[in-house]
Amino acid sequence: MDLFANSFVIGVAALLGGIILGAVICLATLLPALLEKVKEAQSADILDRKGRRTEKTAGGKMGLGGKLGNVGVIAKAGTQAQAPTSLGTSVLRPTIGLRMISILLTPVAVYLLFFHPMGPEMIPFPYGREVVMAILIYALIYIQTYEVRYDRDGIVTRDGFFRRKEFKWGDLISVKDRGTYEQVLKFETGKMTMQKYLVGMADFLTLAHDHSERNKQLSHA
Repeated sequence: MDLFANSFVIGVAALLGGIILGAVICLATLLPALLEKVKEAQSADILDRKGRRTEKTAGGKMGLGGKLGNVGVIAKAGTQAQAPTSLGTSVLRPTIGLRMISILLTPVAVYLLFFHPMGPEMIPFPYGREVVMAILIYALIYIQTYEVRYDRDGIVTRDGFFRRKEFKWGDLISVKDRGTYEQVLKFETGKMTMQKYLVGMADFLTLAHDHSERNKQLSHA
C-alpha cells in the first residue's frame, strides 16, 4: 500500500509539474503578444484591418498636438466596428465615446467660464467668454452631425464651414495622423482633414492605405 501511495503521489506531482511547466511555456510564448495587445488598447492610435499604423504628420511626431491619453482611448472605442453601408456607400460617424466627450465638455466649460470664481480672470478681454462659449457650441454641433461617406470611387465630406468636399481614391497621395483628433488625406486635387474617431475607421484606413500605396506604385511605374 505504501508503495502504491508513493507512486500515486509521485504521479500526481509529475502531472501537476507538467501542467505548471506547460502553463509557464504558454505564458512565455503568448506574453509578448498579450503585452502588445494591452499597449495597443491603451493607445489612442487606430490600426487598419491589416495592422498598419497611420504615419504621423511632422507635428504629430513632435507631439505638438499634445497627448490625448485616456480621452483618446475613450474616443477610440468603436473605430474597429463596421460602418453602416447601403448601396455600396459606407457612412462614418463619430464614436459614442467622442460624442460623449464633446457633450460632457460643454457644461464643464459653462461652469468654468461663467460660474467659477476665477471665470472672469481666465479670459479677461471683453466678451471673451461668450466667444469661447460660441466656439464650443459650434464644435459640439459639428461633431454631433459630422459624417464621411465613401464608396469604391471616392470620399465625400464637409469642411469646418459645412461645405461639401469630394475626392477620388485615384488621386490619393498619402494618409497621415496629426496625433490628435484628426487625419489628413492629401490628394492631387487638394487636402482633406477629417475626424479620426469614427465608427468604421479601421475599414476606411485599410482602403485608404491600399489606395495610397497603389497610387504610389503607379506613379513610379
